[in-house]
Amino acid sequence: WRIRLIGKSTFYIPSAIMYHWTSKAWSKRPKSSSKVEIEFYIGNSIRVLIKNLEAKNLIRYLPQSLLITLVRIFAGLVRGNTIPLRGSLKAILWNIVSLSETLKERAKVQSTRTVSDESLFGKTFVRGNFIEIYFKYLKPIFAQGKAWPTILKKKSSP
Repeated sequence: WRIRLIGKSTFYIPSAIMYHWTSKAWSKRPKSSSKVEIEFYIGNSIRVLIKNLEAKNLIRYLPQSLLITLVRIFAGLVRGNTIPLRGSLKAILWNIVSLSETLKERAKVQSTRTVSDESLFGKTFVRGNFIEIYFKYLKPIFAQGKAWPTILKKKSSP
């Protein structure tokens, strides 16, 4: 996303393997894949939106993202599953505590931006609002009950 924001091109190479650095080692993460998935997805998505979107789109899409989080919490509670509630609250609290650092990073990202969000819609981004995108693309992945690392390992295995 940030590469595209500075006007550079990206390419998809199916055989490539990508490693993603995180300060929280997978071995230190909770053993429940559902909790790992929720903490990673919610915590990272809020921060990524704040850092990368133009202000008008942040105002438009952040509430939609948070609404999806509330729906997932509610659906989990209806099923008797408190993991979405606990994981989401932990991720949201982390974002609140880290907001000043996130805003500093946002200033850096926005100062290097050379293209608008609109120029990326339909290219880097899937068209539609977050709620449509969630139900069409993300919910089927989450329905598998697998964390991202599990999904990625299966895809990259020979």
